[in-house]
Amino acid sequence: MELVQGEKQKTLEITNVSKSFGDFQVLDAIDLHVSAGEIVGILGPNGAGKSTLLRACEGLEKVDEGRIQISGADLTIDRGAVKGRIGLVLQRPKFSSYATVCETIDLFKSFHPISIPVDYLTDVLGMTSKLDTRIAKLSGGERQRLGVLVGLMGGQELTLLDEPTSELDPQARRVVWQLISEKARRHNAAILMTTHQMEEAEVLCDRIYIVNHGRIISSGSPAQIIMENCDTMTLTFMVREDVFKDLGLASDGLGISRHGQFLKCRKEVASSEEGQALMHDFLSRFGPNILEVALQRPNLEDVFIKLTGTHLRG
Repeated sequence: MELVQGEKQKTLEITNVSKSFGDFQVLDAIDLHVSAGEIVGILGPNGAGKSTLLRACEGLEKVDEGRIQISGADLTIDRGAVKGRIGLVLQRPKFSSYATVCETIDLFKSFHPISIPVDYLTDVLGMTSKLDTRIAKLSGGERQRLGVLVGLMGGQELTLLDEPTSELDPQARRVVWQLISEKARRHNAAILMTTHQMEEAEVLCDRIYIVNHGRIISSGSPAQIIMENCDTMTLTFMVREDVFKDLGLASDGLGISRHGQFLKCRKEVASSEEGQALMHDFLSRFGPNILEVALQRPNLEDVFIKLTGTHLRG
Protein backbone atom coordinates (compact mmCIF):
# COMPACT_ATOMS: atom_id res chain seq x y z
CA MET A 1 0.00 0.00 0.00
CA GLU A 2 1.46 3.34 -1.05
CA LEU A 3 1.33 6.05 1.60
CA VAL A 4 0.21 9.61 0.91
CA GLN A 5 2.94 12.10 1.80
CA GLY A 6 2.72 12.92 5.52
CA GLU A 7 0.57 9.89 6.32
CA LYS A 8 1.97 7.59 9.01
CA GLN A 9 2.31 3.85 8.54
CA LYS A 10 -0.41 1.98 10.45
CA THR A 11 1.41 -0.50 12.67
CA LEU A 12 -1.80 -2.00 14.07
CA GLU A 13 -4.95 -2.13 11.98
CA ILE A 14 -8.17 -3.69 13.26
CA THR A 15 -10.95 -3.98 10.71
CA ASN A 16 -14.56 -5.00 11.40
CA VAL A 17 -13.58 -7.32 14.26
CA SER A 18 -16.36 -9.19 16.08
CA LYS A 19 -16.20 -11.80 18.82
CA SER A 20 -18.87 -13.70 20.77
CA PHE A 21 -18.79 -16.10 23.68
CA GLY A 22 -21.91 -18.19 23.19
CA ASP A 23 -24.82 -15.78 22.84
CA PHE A 24 -22.88 -12.88 24.37
CA GLN A 25 -21.38 -10.46 21.84
CA VAL A 26 -18.13 -9.13 23.32
CA LEU A 27 -16.82 -7.22 20.28
CA ASP A 28 -19.12 -5.82 17.61
CA ALA A 29 -17.61 -4.59 14.31
CA ILE A 30 -14.56 -2.87 15.84
CA ASP A 31 -12.49 -0.62 13.55
CA LEU A 32 -9.33 0.79 15.11
CA HIS A 33 -5.77 1.64 14.10
CA VAL A 34 -2.52 2.78 15.70
CA SER A 35 0.32 4.34 13.72
CA ALA A 36 4.04 4.33 14.46
CA GLY A 37 4.95 6.89 17.13
CA GLU A 38 1.33 7.21 18.28
CA ILE A 39 -0.31 6.51 21.65
CA VAL A 40 -3.94 5.39 21.42
CA GLY A 41 -6.17 4.72 24.43
CA ILE A 42 -9.24 2.53 24.88
CA LEU A 43 -11.70 3.65 27.56
CA GLY A 44 -14.72 1.72 28.75
CA PRO A 45 -16.38 0.19 31.81
CA ASN A 46 -15.59 -3.31 33.00
CA GLY A 47 -17.04 -5.84 30.58
CA ALA A 48 -16.95 -3.47 27.60
CA GLY A 49 -14.64 -5.78 25.61
CA LYS A 50 -11.30 -4.00 26.12
CA SER A 51 -9.36 -6.98 27.46
CA THR A 52 -10.78 -9.33 24.82
CA LEU A 53 -9.63 -6.92 22.12
CA LEU A 54 -6.12 -6.77 23.59
CA ARG A 55 -5.99 -10.57 23.84
CA ALA A 56 -6.93 -10.78 20.18
CA CYS A 57 -4.11 -8.37 19.32
CA GLU A 58 -1.73 -10.57 21.33
CA GLY A 59 -2.77 -13.57 19.25
CA LEU A 60 -4.33 -15.25 22.31
CA GLU A 61 -7.96 -14.90 21.21
CA LYS A 62 -9.36 -15.92 17.85
CA VAL A 63 -11.94 -13.49 16.47
CA ASP A 64 -15.14 -14.57 14.72
CA GLU A 65 -15.01 -11.94 11.98
CA GLY A 66 -12.70 -9.23 10.70
CA ARG A 67 -8.94 -8.78 10.47
CA ILE A 68 -6.13 -7.79 12.81
CA GLN A 69 -2.90 -6.78 11.08
CA ILE A 70 0.41 -5.89 12.68
CA SER A 71 2.79 -4.28 10.20
CA GLY A 72 0.95 -6.09 7.42
CA ALA A 73 0.98 -9.54 9.07
CA ASP A 74 -2.57 -10.89 9.44
CA LEU A 75 -3.18 -12.46 12.86
CA THR A 76 -6.51 -13.88 11.75
CA ILE A 77 -4.57 -16.11 9.33
CA ASP A 78 -1.45 -16.73 11.43
CA ARG A 79 -1.70 -15.89 15.14
CA GLY A 80 1.98 -16.78 15.50
CA ALA A 81 2.87 -13.76 13.36
CA VAL A 82 2.80 -11.63 16.49
CA LYS A 83 5.70 -13.52 18.09
CA GLY A 84 8.61 -11.26 18.97
CA ARG A 85 6.93 -8.17 17.50
CA ILE A 86 5.04 -6.75 20.46
CA GLY A 87 5.65 -5.76 24.05
CA LEU A 88 3.04 -6.44 26.72
CA VAL A 89 2.42 -4.60 29.98
CA LEU A 90 -0.31 -6.34 31.96
CA GLN A 91 -2.49 -4.92 34.72
CA ARG A 92 -1.31 -7.48 37.29
CA PRO A 93 1.72 -9.30 35.85
CA LYS A 94 2.53 -12.75 37.19
CA PHE A 95 6.09 -14.01 37.44
CA SER A 96 7.72 -17.06 38.98
CA SER A 97 7.85 -16.35 42.73
CA TYR A 98 11.21 -18.13 43.12
CA ALA A 99 13.01 -16.27 40.32
CA THR A 100 14.96 -13.10 41.02
CA VAL A 101 14.26 -9.81 39.29
CA CYS A 102 17.47 -10.21 37.25
CA GLU A 103 16.55 -13.75 36.17
CA THR A 104 13.08 -12.57 35.16
CA ILE A 105 14.50 -9.73 33.07
CA ASP A 106 16.96 -12.11 31.37
CA LEU A 107 14.11 -14.50 30.55
CA PHE A 108 12.06 -11.78 28.86
CA LYS A 109 15.14 -10.46 27.05
CA SER A 110 15.33 -13.82 25.29
CA PHE A 111 11.82 -13.44 23.85
CA HIS A 112 12.36 -10.54 21.47
CA PRO A 113 14.83 -7.82 20.40
CA ILE A 114 15.43 -5.02 22.89
CA SER A 115 14.18 -1.58 21.90
CA ILE A 116 15.02 0.40 25.08
CA PRO A 117 18.23 -0.30 27.05
CA VAL A 118 17.43 -2.48 30.04
CA ASP A 119 19.87 -0.67 32.36
CA TYR A 120 18.11 2.61 31.62
CA LEU A 121 14.67 1.16 32.39
CA THR A 122 15.95 -0.54 35.54
CA ASP A 123 17.39 2.74 36.81
CA VAL A 124 14.42 4.98 35.94
CA LEU A 125 11.93 2.52 37.46
CA GLY A 126 13.96 2.22 40.67
CA MET A 127 14.61 -1.52 40.30
CA THR A 128 18.43 -1.54 40.29
CA SER A 129 18.63 -2.32 44.02
CA LYS A 130 16.11 -5.15 43.55
CA LEU A 131 17.93 -7.16 40.88
CA ASP A 132 18.89 -9.97 43.28
CA THR A 133 15.52 -9.97 45.08
CA ARG A 134 13.14 -12.87 44.52
CA ILE A 135 9.75 -11.99 43.06
CA ALA A 136 7.98 -13.33 46.17
CA LYS A 137 9.67 -10.58 48.22
CA LEU A 138 8.51 -7.70 46.00
CA SER A 139 5.63 -5.41 46.91
CA GLY A 140 2.64 -5.07 44.58
CA GLY A 141 3.96 -1.78 43.21
CA GLU A 142 7.44 -3.26 42.60
CA ARG A 143 5.93 -6.17 40.66
CA GLN A 144 3.96 -3.72 38.56
CA ARG A 145 7.13 -1.70 37.85
CA LEU A 146 8.89 -4.92 36.83
CA GLY A 147 5.96 -5.68 34.54
CA VAL A 148 6.33 -2.25 32.93
CA LEU A 149 10.08 -2.83 32.57
CA VAL A 150 9.83 -6.17 30.75
CA GLY A 151 6.94 -4.91 28.62
CA LEU A 152 8.60 -1.71 27.44
CA MET A 153 12.08 -3.14 26.79
CA GLY A 154 10.77 -5.13 23.80
CA GLY A 155 8.07 -4.45 21.25
CA GLN A 156 10.02 -2.44 18.73
CA GLU A 157 6.91 -2.12 16.54
CA LEU A 158 3.96 -2.31 18.93
CA THR A 159 3.39 -2.27 22.69
CA LEU A 160 0.07 -3.21 24.31
CA LEU A 161 -0.62 -1.83 27.79
CA ASP A 162 -3.50 -3.06 29.97
CA GLU A 163 -4.02 -0.49 32.75
CA PRO A 164 -0.25 -0.19 33.22
CA THR A 165 -0.32 2.14 36.25
CA SER A 166 -3.31 0.78 38.18
CA GLU A 167 -1.15 -0.53 41.06
CA LEU A 168 1.27 2.41 41.24
CA ASP A 169 1.54 5.44 43.51
CA PRO A 170 1.29 8.92 41.90
CA GLN A 171 5.07 9.43 41.66
CA ALA A 172 5.70 6.03 40.03
CA ARG A 173 2.73 6.62 37.72
CA ARG A 174 4.32 9.74 36.30
CA VAL A 175 7.63 7.94 35.78
CA VAL A 176 5.79 5.30 33.75
CA TRP A 177 4.02 8.03 31.75
CA GLN A 178 7.43 9.42 30.85
CA LEU A 179 8.65 6.02 29.67
CA ILE A 180 5.52 5.33 27.62
CA SER A 181 5.88 8.70 25.92
CA GLU A 182 9.57 8.02 25.22
CA LYS A 183 8.71 4.63 23.75
CA ALA A 184 6.39 6.26 21.23
CA ARG A 185 8.19 9.53 20.48
CA ARG A 186 11.87 8.50 20.57
CA HIS A 187 11.59 4.86 19.53
CA ASN A 188 8.69 5.31 17.08
CA ALA A 189 6.69 2.43 18.56
CA ALA A 190 2.91 2.23 18.26
CA ILE A 191 1.22 2.13 21.68
CA LEU A 192 -2.28 0.80 22.39
CA MET A 193 -3.38 1.06 26.01
CA THR A 194 -6.43 0.64 28.22
CA THR A 195 -6.82 2.84 31.28
CA HIS A 196 -9.34 3.93 33.88
CA GLN A 197 -7.20 6.96 34.79
CA MET A 198 -8.70 10.03 33.10
CA GLU A 199 -5.64 12.20 33.70
CA GLU A 200 -3.50 9.44 32.21
CA ALA A 201 -5.60 9.31 29.05
CA GLU A 202 -5.59 13.08 28.61
CA VAL A 203 -1.84 13.42 29.26
CA LEU A 204 -0.63 10.50 27.12
CA CYS A 205 -3.08 9.67 24.36
CA ASP A 206 -3.06 11.22 20.90
CA ARG A 207 -6.40 9.56 20.18
CA ILE A 208 -8.99 7.71 22.24
CA TYR A 209 -11.67 5.13 21.49
CA ILE A 210 -14.58 4.89 23.94
CA VAL A 211 -16.04 1.37 23.95
CA ASN A 212 -19.28 0.21 25.50
CA HIS A 213 -21.03 -3.16 25.09
CA GLY A 214 -18.41 -4.17 22.54
CA ARG A 215 -18.97 -1.20 20.23
CA ILE A 216 -16.98 1.99 19.63
CA ILE A 217 -19.30 4.84 20.59
CA SER A 218 -16.87 7.75 20.17
CA SER A 219 -13.31 8.32 18.92
CA GLY A 220 -10.85 11.13 18.32
CA SER A 221 -8.38 13.22 20.29
CA PRO A 222 -9.35 13.89 23.93
CA ALA A 223 -10.15 17.53 23.11
CA GLN A 224 -12.16 16.55 20.03
CA ILE A 225 -14.24 13.97 21.94
CA ILE A 226 -15.00 16.47 24.69
CA MET A 227 -15.99 19.22 22.25
CA GLU A 228 -18.20 16.91 20.16
CA ASN A 229 -20.04 15.39 23.11
CA CYS A 230 -20.06 18.02 25.87
CA ASP A 231 -20.25 21.52 24.45
CA THR A 232 -21.39 23.19 27.69
CA MET A 233 -19.37 24.49 30.62
CA THR A 234 -20.16 24.30 34.35
CA LEU A 235 -20.06 27.08 36.90
CA THR A 236 -19.43 25.74 40.42
CA PHE A 237 -19.17 27.46 43.78
CA MET A 238 -19.43 26.62 47.49
CA VAL A 239 -21.79 28.29 49.96
CA ARG A 240 -22.56 27.67 53.64
CA GLU A 241 -25.70 25.56 54.02
CA ASP A 242 -27.10 27.80 56.77
CA VAL A 243 -27.18 30.87 54.47
CA PHE A 244 -28.24 29.11 51.24
CA LYS A 245 -31.97 29.80 51.64
CA ASP A 246 -31.43 33.33 52.93
CA LEU A 247 -29.50 34.17 49.75
CA GLY A 248 -32.39 33.07 47.56
CA LEU A 249 -30.25 30.66 45.58
CA ALA A 250 -32.96 27.97 45.57
CA SER A 251 -34.67 29.79 42.68
CA ASP A 252 -31.61 29.78 40.41
CA GLY A 253 -32.02 26.19 39.14
CA LEU A 254 -28.74 24.93 40.62
CA GLY A 255 -27.53 21.37 41.05
CA ILE A 256 -26.69 20.85 44.72
CA SER A 257 -24.46 18.42 46.60
CA ARG A 258 -23.66 18.53 50.32
CA HIS A 259 -20.04 18.69 51.58
CA GLY A 260 -20.08 18.91 55.38
CA GLN A 261 -21.53 22.30 56.33
CA PHE A 262 -21.18 23.59 52.77
CA LEU A 263 -23.27 23.11 49.63
CA LYS A 264 -21.59 22.74 46.25
CA CYS A 265 -23.69 24.45 43.60
CA ARG A 266 -23.47 23.68 39.87
CA LYS A 267 -25.02 25.33 36.85
CA GLU A 268 -24.41 24.48 33.20
CA VAL A 269 -23.78 27.36 30.80
CA ALA A 270 -23.53 27.40 27.02
CA SER A 271 -20.30 29.42 26.76
CA SER A 272 -17.46 30.90 28.76
CA GLU A 273 -18.98 34.37 28.23
CA GLU A 274 -22.28 33.27 29.79
CA GLY A 275 -20.39 31.58 32.63
CA GLN A 276 -18.30 34.67 33.38
CA ALA A 277 -21.40 36.87 33.36
CA LEU A 278 -23.20 34.50 35.75
CA MET A 279 -20.14 34.31 38.00
CA HIS A 280 -20.00 38.12 38.15
CA ASP A 281 -23.72 38.23 38.95
CA PHE A 282 -23.44 35.74 41.83
CA LEU A 283 -20.38 37.47 43.28
CA SER A 284 -21.96 40.91 43.08
CA ARG A 285 -25.20 39.66 44.70
CA PHE A 286 -23.78 37.43 47.41
CA GLY A 287 -20.21 38.66 47.89
CA PRO A 288 -18.20 36.89 50.66
CA ASN A 289 -20.82 34.16 51.09
CA ILE A 290 -19.67 32.58 47.79
CA LEU A 291 -16.55 30.39 48.08
CA GLU A 292 -14.30 28.56 45.59
CA VAL A 293 -15.86 29.87 42.38
CA ALA A 294 -14.78 28.03 39.21
CA LEU A 295 -15.82 27.83 35.57
CA GLN A 296 -14.96 24.34 34.34
CA ARG A 297 -14.87 22.69 30.96
CA PRO A 298 -16.10 19.08 30.80
CA ASN A 299 -13.52 16.28 31.00
CA LEU A 300 -13.42 12.73 29.69
CA GLU A 301 -15.27 11.46 32.75
CA ASP A 302 -18.12 13.85 31.97
CA VAL A 303 -18.19 12.62 28.37
CA PHE A 304 -18.25 8.99 29.42
CA ILE A 305 -21.11 9.51 31.86
CA LYS A 306 -23.08 11.36 29.19
CA LEU A 307 -22.53 8.65 26.57
CA THR A 308 -23.04 5.57 28.74
CA GLY A 309 -24.82 6.70 31.89
CA THR A 310 -22.14 5.19 34.12
CA HIS A 311 -18.77 6.09 35.63
CA LEU A 312 -15.65 4.54 34.09
CA ARG A 313 -15.31 2.24 37.08
CA GLY A 314 -19.02 1.46 37.10
